[in-house]
Amino acid sequence: MAGIDGELGGVSAKYNSDVMNAKLDICKFAYQSIANSIDSQKEDLKSIRAHASIISAVNGLVVTFLSGFIFEVFKLRKFTTDDVDYTLFLGLNLETILALAFFGSSLVLSALVLLPTSGWNFDLQSERIIEAHSDNCYTDLVVFYKKMTSMRMKHFEKNEELLSQVQNQLFYAVFFSVFQIPFWLWNLF
Repeated sequence: MAGIDGELGGVSAKYNSDVMNAKLDICKFAYQSIANSIDSQKEDLKSIRAHASIISAVNGLVVTFLSGFIFEVFKLRKFTTDDVDYTLFLGLNLETILALAFFGSSLVLSALVLLPTSGWNFDLQSERIIEAHSDNCYTDLVVFYKKMTSMRMKHFEKNEELLSQVQNQLFYAVFFSVFQIPFWLWNLF
């Protein structure tokens, strides 16, 4: 009987080792999955910021081309016709004021996307890792990966909120950039 118990004890120890290795593999997978998601968020933010800089450049081109043309036409109309002067502010008519307001709004929103803001967390700080595990010298790797995954999941959720705000700002920057064009063109006719 003693031989049978010894063999079963060996099987039990091997089973426990296999179970611990499986748990560790699952925890490593969960951690790697959330780490990859956070890396994806970082790339998304870079892409959104690149789009915002393109929108700013296009915005500048539209204003430079159309406003210069509009102001030349406006000067000619002002001096060649005896129509009623519809200027509201600093010699600008309503259409020009609206076009400039949309231009300014688009530029401000693009700048908000481009400027660095606090709250983003893409990387783990080594101090946090040490603080999380300084209470004991020996840390089970399964527990370690669970804590790290939980910490990274909080980073992911916070980054998602910030990414959503930045996406909205970019959307409105594009909207205002496009919406200014009809007002510039309205001045031509």
